[in-house]
Amino acid sequence: AKNVDEECSCWGISMHETKAKSITAFKRVESSFKQARKVLGTHVAKATITPGHGVCSPCNNSGHFDFHPYQNIRMSSSFFIDGPIP
Repeated sequence: AKNVDEECSCWGISMHETKAKSITAFKRVESSFKQARKVLGTHVAKATITPGHGVCSPCNNSGHFDFHPYQNIRMSSSFFIDGPIP
C-alpha cells in the first residue's frame, strides 16, 4: 500500500453502489484474470448496509466503495444473491 488509506482499503470488503457497476467491475477484472469466475464466483450479491453494520468509504467515480463491518456484526442475513453475472 502506498499510504494509510490504501492500506485500510485492503482490509475492507469491496462493494459497488449498483448491480450494474459490480458487473462492469467484474468484467474488467475478468478481462485480465481468466479464472475470475472460478475463484470469485458467478453471481452478484446484494445487501442493505446501515450505519450500525460498519463504516463505508466514499464511492469513487466507478461506484466502488470499501465496507468495514464492525466486529461481531453478523451480516449473513443481510446479503442475498441478486443474479448471475452475464
